[in-house]
Amino acid sequence: MTDAGTPFALLQRSLEVPDVEKLKRAFRLVKGLTDTDAHTLANDAFGILVNNLSPADAMTLQGALHAEGIDTAAVLQTDLPQLPSTKFVHQLDCVPDALVVHDAIGREVPVPWDHIMLIAAGSVIVRDVPSDALAVARGRQEEKPGWARRYREHKAAEKKRR
Repeated sequence: MTDAGTPFALLQRSLEVPDVEKLKRAFRLVKGLTDTDAHTLANDAFGILVNNLSPADAMTLQGALHAEGIDTAAVLQTDLPQLPSTKFVHQLDCVPDALVVHDAIGREVPVPWDHIMLIAAGSVIVRDVPSDALAVARGRQEEKPGWARRYREHKAAEKKRR
């Protein structure tokens, strides 16, 4: 048995977006969860549905969700893998051998491409910005058909070579 202060998380057993009305009904049984939470969590449901629950609240909510047809697993939050802390980067350079990360004081740290899985950016400024100016960037959306399949095949082949 666990300590009563140990937080639990509820994990979805499928990655289907749960119905908001079902979440609302289930959330009414747990103090501190609201209808607004149901909307937010339904939109952001990708595995971890709710965390930081007491053992009693986790079991209550799991039962209520089960009654609504939403299958979950209750796990100790400490058993979940810890994500690395967020790093905010102000400048990156793409060179043939590596991604060069510039830290807050201007040092360059090359990261080899085979150590990189994903890069995401909110906006990318591609031209010099005069001092005391604001730059706003938003690129045009472009679809690359078949890219994900080719990427997965490339990664699978790379893994076989190791």
